[in-house]
Amino acid sequence: MRFTKTFKTIMISACSAALLLTGCGSATNTTATTATDAPSAEETFDELTREIFTDYASSDSLTLNYTLKDPSDYGIEFEEATWGEVPLSEEDFANEKAQTQAYLDRLNEISGLTDDRAVTYDVVKYYLEADLESYDYIYHITNFAPMLGFQSQLPTTMAEYHFDDVSDVEDYLTLLNSLGDYVDRLLTFENQKADAGYGMCKSALETSIEDCTSFMESPETNLLIEVFPEKLEGLDLSEDEKNAYIEKNHDAVINSVIPAYQSIVDGLTAQLDTAPEKGNVASYENGQEYYKYLLKSSVGTDKTPEELIELTENKLNTAIFSLAFTMNANPNIFDDVENAEYALSDPQEIIEHFKSTFTAEQMPEAPEANYTLKNVHESLSERLSPAMYFIPRIDDITNNQIYLNLRDSMGNELMPTLAHEGYPGHMYQMTYYYNTNPDPIRTVYESSGYIEGWASYVESLSYDYCGFNEDVADFYRSFDLEMSLNLYCRADLGIHYEGWDMEQTGEFIRQYLDFDDATIQELYEAVLYNPTNYMIYGIGMDEIVEMRDTMEDHLDENFDIKDFHKQLLDLGPAPFPILRKYMPDTVTEPVEETADEAA
Repeated sequence: MRFTKTFKTIMISACSAALLLTGCGSATNTTATTATDAPSAEETFDELTREIFTDYASSDSLTLNYTLKDPSDYGIEFEEATWGEVPLSEEDFANEKAQTQAYLDRLNEISGLTDDRAVTYDVVKYYLEADLESYDYIYHITNFAPMLGFQSQLPTTMAEYHFDDVSDVEDYLTLLNSLGDYVDRLLTFENQKADAGYGMCKSALETSIEDCTSFMESPETNLLIEVFPEKLEGLDLSEDEKNAYIEKNHDAVINSVIPAYQSIVDGLTAQLDTAPEKGNVASYENGQEYYKYLLKSSVGTDKTPEELIELTENKLNTAIFSLAFTMNANPNIFDDVENAEYALSDPQEIIEHFKSTFTAEQMPEAPEANYTLKNVHESLSERLSPAMYFIPRIDDITNNQIYLNLRDSMGNELMPTLAHEGYPGHMYQMTYYYNTNPDPIRTVYESSGYIEGWASYVESLSYDYCGFNEDVADFYRSFDLEMSLNLYCRADLGIHYEGWDMEQTGEFIRQYLDFDDATIQELYEAVLYNPTNYMIYGIGMDEIVEMRDTMEDHLDENFDIKDFHKQLLDLGPAPFPILRKYMPDTVTEPVEETADEAA
């Protein structure tokens, strides 16, 4: 079975909370059986979801380390740390697909589930079906995309590898020392992709090569060397033992990790001469169908590309209208925005401020979350996002961590950024949900559109709590976030579904913003290298806003924003069609035809 969890998901998109490792919370309500009783639908379902979860958690040592603090409760134990398998042959893919089909067949035999299990059933079915479809697009996926690829995400992910005891240190070192072999297998897959006509475009290859070169520039001050000693604190080790491990880590980074990155450089460089100039999804065989698959599997929307084109263009026009309205009411709005200052600049004060104001006023109460704020290592500051939220393990919920990339260019982004990553964004969102004690299977599937859509949605609302007057808050919300995200989403649809080149993209963008050529190129390449990445933020936000507005239309004066948020958070990460199924007031009622229209 091919699991969709990636480094991006580990670092940005999810969290977890107190789960009984002997089973999911809902399993406590299952009916007891005797030796002669057939298992109930609930018991059969719980057994299946536990099996899928265990299969996922044990797929490789990195996933296991980030998923469970105590794998023994699930009967998981590795003889030696492993990066996991990289399927390369038709037989490998066929075997994985058969496993997924077997899970789906077992799921389809179950019926009559209610409450939380019914929601989880729909979520699992949705993603198993999407997983099966993914085998039609094996070579459309790349491992080394700029920004979100393996080479970009690995350093910070390994820097946060959990050291609960000495065995974790040994596993970590084993992974570092075996990285070269794993990279070789990934490069073999990339070569197979290129030979089949699905290789990365030239500019993407060059950018990923730059990522690797930057990482290798100063080996002796590499992130993985500098953070390691601190990670040993708290373990029961003598000073001599600590120094021995520090030396082993140094040797692993210098003699294994750096050469592995050089192998990536060499492997990608070898593809440059034959690489395609175009890299948009539409330029590859079956590209448009693959893009539709990404919308379903990654964004979690059931809207067609054509419907999303209409949606994003309407959002852009609404943002322009809103801006014009604000300018008419306040001719000095641009001066006001230029002179506006955020109320707070200290990261912890910002999080606590949003807890006591924004979250308290608009959100249901959630258990308190402990968290640590860290700065991104200088060597990664130019390549990583302004902030990243790390996923706590499902049996170690107190370990919430947010990395901040406090570059000079970050400027006024800190307050809305921490609303996105902290409260009431990712940290609150997932702390709330996992304290409802869901089935652990819900941590397997990304539901990125829901997760990032929520964080973008609350980020847009956060401007009302940043110390601005109403006009400035509306400006930031409409222009700085909603318009920008929908502009990127429309560009994503144009580039990857309609096949726009950079010139066509620039022509569209300049209908709204007077960007110079360099900015157009930067935007184009950001969208080109990671199809639908901006969609999970923008379309995810748009879907939530649409659900909220529809519910408000239906309920009128009985609409309660806190109740809407509670319903959405109680359901947890799920594709939007499933969310609407269980929130019927968010579904737009079809217009009934009159007799004359029907005739």
